[in-house]
Amino acid sequence: MWLSYLFFSTMAWRSIQARLGVIQGSKYHPCFNIKSDGNTKGVVFFMHGLGDMGMGWAQLFAMQAHPNVRYVFPSANHMPVTLNMGMDMPSWFDIKNLSHDDNDRYDKAGLNEAATNITEIVDGILAEENLTRKELVLGGFSQGGALAYHTAFNHFDEIGGLLIMSSWLCDSETVLSKYKNGKQLPGPISHHHGDIDPMVPHFMAVESTNELKKLTSNDESLFKFTTYKGLEHSSCDEEMKDADLFISRSLDLSNDKTEL
Repeated sequence: MWLSYLFFSTMAWRSIQARLGVIQGSKYHPCFNIKSDGNTKGVVFFMHGLGDMGMGWAQLFAMQAHPNVRYVFPSANHMPVTLNMGMDMPSWFDIKNLSHDDNDRYDKAGLNEAATNITEIVDGILAEENLTRKELVLGGFSQGGALAYHTAFNHFDEIGGLLIMSSWLCDSETVLSKYKNGKQLPGPISHHHGDIDPMVPHFMAVESTNELKKLTSNDESLFKFTTYKGLEHSSCDEEMKDADLFISRSLDLSNDKTEL
């Protein structure tokens, strides 16, 4: 039985490897891509954190990829980051410090520019697949999650889902003002966070998203904040399983999972 499972897992992984590639000419290169099997029901567009690139997340999501979903993992361009003494590294926008009370802790113009760029790339991919924004899960880890929030709340009227890991909502008071005045949130949100995260403290994530709980009347089908005990600024198997369930619900998938 174990040998049969190993054989099946190896074959499934080779199938995914055959679909794993790089989108040429992307504004954020290398932009890693796991193609669907040709019958695309949805797109997952996921952005990495500060100093990282898309490949690691592509490999992680590949282990639980749905054959009817296209996964895209862009890599941020290099830029000097004030937080790290001006060191040049992959970053979606400049971060000046991690102070919770400093409203000028990140480059808002750079964040807005990145959100506009991501919107254009996402819309292009959806057009290629003949899909709408309702068939998109937009997400990210840490800085990438902050960009996902900002992109969805400033550019999207509807979306399949928002998948946020170890991150925060930038400028929540301004960004959420239109929703406080009656506008509907673009789609369901699943926010994941470790309780001992030293980079983006748990309390910071909770405080920045408290208004989302109020706007959704604590309805977890609309906004769910999940805490992982003992998790630092990273991911874990339990979180990835939860992410996969959220993707399945958001894209209305059924029994099309590649078993590994």
